[in-house]
Amino acid sequence: MNAKRTIQKFLIALVWMALGSGMLVLLVAAIGKQNRQTCQGYAISVKGGKSHVFINEKEILQLVKTAANGNIKGKTLSSFRMKKMESLLEANKWILDAELYFDNQNMLQISVAERSPVARVFTISGFSFYIDSSGTRIPLSQHYTARVPVFTGFPESKKVSKADSILMLQIKNAAIFIDNHPFWKAQVSQVSITEDHQFEMIPVIGNHVVLLGDGANLEKKFHRLFIYYKQVAGKKGFDTYEMLNVQFDGQVVGTRKGAALSGNVLQQQRTKAMQTVQTAYNEKAVVKEAINQGNKILQTQNVKKEVVKPAKPEPEMTTEKKTPKAVMKKRSENE
Repeated sequence: MNAKRTIQKFLIALVWMALGSGMLVLLVAAIGKQNRQTCQGYAISVKGGKSHVFINEKEILQLVKTAANGNIKGKTLSSFRMKKMESLLEANKWILDAELYFDNQNMLQISVAERSPVARVFTISGFSFYIDSSGTRIPLSQHYTARVPVFTGFPESKKVSKADSILMLQIKNAAIFIDNHPFWKAQVSQVSITEDHQFEMIPVIGNHVVLLGDGANLEKKFHRLFIYYKQVAGKKGFDTYEMLNVQFDGQVVGTRKGAALSGNVLQQQRTKAMQTVQTAYNEKAVVKEAINQGNKILQTQNVKKEVVKPAKPEPEMTTEKKTPKAVMKKRSENE
């Protein structure tokens, strides 16, 4: 009886050994076949947030060839170092993410997601760069000029300070807000940055400067300015005041012409703003289109006669009928 059980165990062990050997042979054969297989070609796809190609397929292919030490087609699959190739692609400032893999036809699939700029920033010296939604600096592209909000006067520094990082975050948030709002996208010519990191907006329509202060509560500040445009500028004109201050809750403080900035200084600022936008976009038609869009939106808003109210009504902005209004103040000559 014991001998019979021993024979059964021995046979079972032989079966398992045979199965294991067979699996090992198949695995070695599969590996050998894969090592002998070669790349049949490649396919490149570029994904962008706004369907703009800032890096083209030719540049991507060149990066891949550099990582592969030569041509791709005809090389054995085992010679490709996918992680290394992906890392080399992602080292490019315009590439956010890269993924490489072989499909069933041994075609190398190269999928690249590029960064999407949200603002163009000019430093004090005139050097220019983009920033994306994460605040990462991106160099200009020779293939395409992004039509995004323009910010000027960013401080020059070899090392990025904490204050610069905060300012960059505020620029990013302001740019996203402006770009997502049709009216402000057409009306904002540029946003200037002062020495103390305050924002001043130069509009497309109207000879005035808007003091926004820091980057906090921008949505409320622009809302107050929009109320002023509808209820005051729509009747008195956009050139009544040369400076509008929307920093304070519940009011828009206006300074009449001659009380703060001279006409020449204001015109110089406006001319510089227009030149900056034209330089950024490299085409004068953009400025003309912005003016047309701004006029069109204002006309549409006036025809509808909509009453724009804050989400939470602010006492100082309402009349007896609880309609928001702008509170205008004239500075005395002694100030």
